Amino acid sequence: MQNKRKALHNENKTFFEIGKEALEDVIDAIKNNVPLTVRHVELPGPPPQVGSKEIVKMRTKTFRMSQHVFASMLNVAPKTLQSWEQGRNVPTGAALKLLQVAQKHPNVLFEQVEPAGGVSVVKSKSTKARVAAFRKSAARKVSR
Repeated sequence: MQNKRKALHNENKTFFEIGKEALEDVIDAIKNNVPLTVRHVELPGPPPQVGSKEIVKMRTKTFRMSQHVFASMLNVAPKTLQSWEQGRNVPTGAALKLLQVAQKHPNVLFEQVEPAGGVSVVKSKSTKARVAAFRKSAARKVSR
């Protein structure tokens, strides 16, 4: 049986040739009683939709942040966040999943407040103080 990794990653072969070689490898494995590994993975369903009121509540009550700072934490444009909060648009995909994670584990958003360049997205001292206080309170809740 040939090395599957080489066969599947050879860029000079057509998709058909790669598929054919993979099937030949499977046939060889069956003929030689080589066990095949099959993995069954159940993926979670899509996250539930988050309404505009929930987003506003999360931003103002849970995180106590301005739209600009909260949008930066979610890595979306402030206009996008405004659109979600006003009900003109709804979060989808990765943004929706991130909001779900933020609802259940708010401290996760604070793990990377400062980008690699060292420039903080949180500019005002009062917001920095709120972020620090939130981190402390979240750490106390986790340790209980």
